[in-house]
Amino acid sequence: MLHSSENGRLMIPAWEQEASDFWYEGVLLGNGDLGVVVFGANDRITFSVGKNDFWDRRYYLKYYKLITFRRFMEMAKNEWPADPVTGDAIPQKSGFECYKPIPLGDFPNPKPVCKVMLWETDKTTESGGRQLRPIRHYLSLENAELTTTSSVFTVVTRVQKNENLIFIRLVGSGENTVVSLRRNPDSTNTGIDPPVHKVEDRIGFVIQDMPPEDTYPDGFRCAVAVSLIGDATPELLAGEISWRVEGDSTLVIAVVTARDNRDPETAAKALLLSALQWGDAALREEHLRLWQKFWDASWVKIDDRETERLWYIHNYLLASAARPGAIAPGLFGPWIVEDKSAWHGGYVMDYNFEQTFAAALSCNHPELLEPYLETIESMLTAARQFAREVYEAKGIAFPHEIFPIDMRGQGHASATYVCETPWAVQQFWEYYEYTMDEAFLKERGYPVIAECADFLASYATPKGNGKYAFEPTRSPEHHRLMRGLPFNRNGSPELAFARYIFKAAIRGAAIVGDNSPRASKWKKVLNGLPDYPRFRNQLGEVFVDCEATPPEMHFAPPVPFVANARPSKRPGNHGPWMTYNCPTSILQIWPTGQIDMDSPLDELLTAIRTWLTLKCEGSNDLIIRHVAAARLGILTLEQFKREITPRLMPNGSITCMMNPLFEGAALSTIYMYRANGIYLENCAYPLVINEMMLQSHNGVIKLFPSMDFYRRAEFHDLRARGGFFVSAAMDRGFVLWAEIKSTVNGTCRLRLPWPPYAVSIKDMGSEAPINATFDGNDILFETVKGALYRLEPKIKKVKTA
Repeated sequence: MLHSSENGRLMIPAWEQEASDFWYEGVLLGNGDLGVVVFGANDRITFSVGKNDFWDRRYYLKYYKLITFRRFMEMAKNEWPADPVTGDAIPQKSGFECYKPIPLGDFPNPKPVCKVMLWETDKTTESGGRQLRPIRHYLSLENAELTTTSSVFTVVTRVQKNENLIFIRLVGSGENTVVSLRRNPDSTNTGIDPPVHKVEDRIGFVIQDMPPEDTYPDGFRCAVAVSLIGDATPELLAGEISWRVEGDSTLVIAVVTARDNRDPETAAKALLLSALQWGDAALREEHLRLWQKFWDASWVKIDDRETERLWYIHNYLLASAARPGAIAPGLFGPWIVEDKSAWHGGYVMDYNFEQTFAAALSCNHPELLEPYLETIESMLTAARQFAREVYEAKGIAFPHEIFPIDMRGQGHASATYVCETPWAVQQFWEYYEYTMDEAFLKERGYPVIAECADFLASYATPKGNGKYAFEPTRSPEHHRLMRGLPFNRNGSPELAFARYIFKAAIRGAAIVGDNSPRASKWKKVLNGLPDYPRFRNQLGEVFVDCEATPPEMHFAPPVPFVANARPSKRPGNHGPWMTYNCPTSILQIWPTGQIDMDSPLDELLTAIRTWLTLKCEGSNDLIIRHVAAARLGILTLEQFKREITPRLMPNGSITCMMNPLFEGAALSTIYMYRANGIYLENCAYPLVINEMMLQSHNGVIKLFPSMDFYRRAEFHDLRARGGFFVSAAMDRGFVLWAEIKSTVNGTCRLRLPWPPYAVSIKDMGSEAPINATFDGNDILFETVKGALYRLEPKIKKVKTA
């Protein structure tokens, strides 16, 4: 069944916004590799082009002296002097600083490809005075096509879904319309050659080379080829190519990098000429077909229209930023406008990179996870070396930041967390659980999961009596290195992710038939892990992010205000009172799924108390907190909406910002965070809504477990673990019906929304009733691959006089 309009097609909401001079508020277009930001509100429109694989790949950490993680932490614990005020260990030169000078420069970094500018000049003067003043953007999410309406003419823009082509169609332009193409010289002053602009046979070219490095020893080239369909000839000016156009015309842009082809310039020209031969209309038809196929995969309908609209815009943004076969998008996706990106724009492994793709599987878009999986797989050789040389362990381990380069021999012990490796690997097991693809598990999933389990098992420290500990560890984003390392063992993240990976590896070994003895070691370490650390606050026991000594530090009052210091980074920020950046004390709820509403009462109540008293600064916690709330059965949709409102950008993306509760910190930091770019990690927004409507971890499908009871909601073909597509509708707390399509021969277990005596289940193909068994509140029935089953309540008709 489709969420359909009168003509029977899937209805997808549109996104409208005012034009803006700030690029990070501009409209976002993309095809999963190529990205375009459209901005400018006064005298011109700018189309800034970025591409996932266009980077300055030079890597400064390769110049650091190798040092093991344990040695690095031992130095901080016992050798470095302590700051007399904060207790922070002050790094000494030995083994910490580089052993030869680090080349100065802002690299690695993703780079913008080029930009196109469109404006109207005065008829008599070249410098012009008449303003274009585009007033509104209308983005059709259904076909990924942007219509910009100005006081002078209309511009229709799309990034071709299946090719790295951009079409900018001008409708009704006057005789003084100017279109220009350029790439400015790199602004970082780090030895990057200036771009080349040239014109050949009515085709304009922009060519930019990045310096050579280990991955591309001959350098990395990006070539842009552009032609204008219409009566205009390109002019080569100083630092740009321009066209004077009149009437209807279309600018066609082709982008090719050295990763796509060894000769990007020739390939870009060939791609452009092919597009011109096929024609805009034929290519647009294929573009629309592919986007329709994307939206047909799943949909939701909620009586809160803004929530529903944001679900669609974030599915659109992820599909615009990632696609199979392309390099995975970095921290800010393909929407790169400036030469320098915050945090190097890379793959940050203490939640950012993983969370970007967290909604793909449940939204029934497993193909969008492929770039992530390929990135992790491309790192395996380097990860084995990193585990061996930095952690002195078996298996694989990942550094804190990953870049699209050959990272063998590159990394440093100061830039890593133990929990990041299992966090990075988790998606391989998630992919299997959602798809039940045993070929994937055997060939790709299990080998990575097993090597991760080997790492955790070999790094765990035996404590006697079958007990193990993770020490030293570091809590992501928290606890500076203090003399004595009081906050650096048995972190909740390590314990939660280790339990997840060990369980996955043990199950995976049984499925693929791995009878090697290492599974025994995994079980032994799993059974010997300590409980999650707890301490007591005003409500009772809560989980905290690590074991800490001395315990009295956990009873300190709330962290005092320190000017210009983020709450999570202030001295004394420890224990139940601490302010979290990444909410590490609830990772055992989500993403690891070790505690939920079915857990033993003590664990559940402790988790709820932890969630209720958790204090977060607002930058890296939004999605984690609200998915965790849904897993605990806490209804937070209204709170989630309130937290989204100040973070919502005009283009539908969600920015990071400090929590306004913290002494006005939001006022001083929100602009800085907004200006960094498009925070791709918040593309996980649909997962929060999905988890309110459908949960499937631990082998049980739950319908609307955390949706507000007064809502009306419906979803179609969301994916559930176990290989099921699920559809269902709810009206004010009552589940009206559910449909389950099975992709496997197996057993479906569903938490009954009705009494056992009032449930009807049938095969939709044969209309035959299905035999089922009941286990407490759950119904179990056997499924056949490809079959569709419908469950609905038996409603007894009451006779009336």
